[in-house]
Amino acid sequence: MNGRKLLLAWCVVGSACSGSPTAPGPNGALPFRSGAYVIDMGGDSLACGDIKNPQAGTRVSVTLNMEVTSNHYVAKSTQGTLMLRFERDPAGKSISPVSLVLTGTVSGSADDEGRSLDISVPPSGSRLTVSSSVPLSGEIPTPNFLDFAFGEINGIVTFSRNGVSSTCPAGSVGWTLNRVP
Repeated sequence: MNGRKLLLAWCVVGSACSGSPTAPGPNGALPFRSGAYVIDMGGDSLACGDIKNPQAGTRVSVTLNMEVTSNHYVAKSTQGTLMLRFERDPAGKSISPVSLVLTGTVSGSADDEGRSLDISVPPSGSRLTVSSSVPLSGEIPTPNFLDFAFGEINGIVTFSRNGVSSTCPAGSVGWTLNRVP
């Protein structure tokens, strides 16, 4: 996560130098739009017990369809049962004074689709499973990057492939969400 936070800090500094972003308003709305998003979820192989042969693989990339209705944000996988619910967390702590803090839940399962935005790679065969609804947290780093969010899953996540599985403890799986252009 340190590399991700460093990249985020660089983006925030870059955007601050190019203008004067202001802190988002307190109305509880998020800037997500209805439509397609890609979520990349990855766990720490060591923390997840996936340093073995063969490996389960601790990364998946999944296409989601975001539904936005009156400050309710639900993203469902186009294949599988993965579902994420997002809401604004005005009391949450962020790494930047201009970011929006998110909270929510994740549940279900989905297979790796082998894509990340416009890059197409073969699917890894890994499957992510969250057996019950677990909390997630995250941020939209700045008003200048409204189609990007990142965070972590604060519950147990299991990755599996070809009969091999690895279980990740709470906080060891991170996610990034990008709107499909």
